[in-house]
Amino acid sequence: MSTPTPPDLRPALAELLSWQQAHLNDDRFPPHDAAALRADLEAFAEGRAWDARQQGWWEHSVKVLVANALAQPQIATRAGRMGPVLQDLALLLRGPDQAYEEEVELDAAIRWWEAARKVGLPLGEDFGELWQQFDWTGLLMHLTLLGQAGPQDLLMAHAVKVVTRYVALSPLAALLQEIQGGLMETGFTLR
Repeated sequence: MSTPTPPDLRPALAELLSWQQAHLNDDRFPPHDAAALRADLEAFAEGRAWDARQQGWWEHSVKVLVANALAQPQIATRAGRMGPVLQDLALLLRGPDQAYEEEVELDAAIRWWEAARKVGLPLGEDFGELWQQFDWTGLLMHLTLLGQAGPQDLLMAHAVKVVTRYVALSPLAALLQEIQGGLMETGFTLR
């Protein structure tokens, strides 16, 4: 049985894990705390004239995304600071120029998670929980990049995919729909 992880992605996953393992107890990197995470996200909100309802949606979204990032074990990241354990994996699989199918992302994340647990990275036993944290970590990154670089279709597509998946992010889904419009469709299926 073949797996969906492309052969060229496997060395990148192994290299990431090797780097993370080598820097696991490296505390010389500065922390990326709640204030820094909020500042990253505020770049997305900068210059937007939101009404009170939209501002409430945004504040809720920032709160849950920052809480998710801080709930993860903090380790050294390739950005040169401490950050969520899933930050570099999210950048590898959902970076601004990456468009892998979800089955590839899942397979690669499972491979990384299994190997990372074996080498001592502080990860839980529930892959479903890790996947949700991965989604939200990627979303935080995408919103930050959208705030810095402006609209980009791939980043917005990544963001929409995540916000429509989780009830806790539904205020952000509504906000993105109002900002850009035409991003989401409602559909039903009988199965």
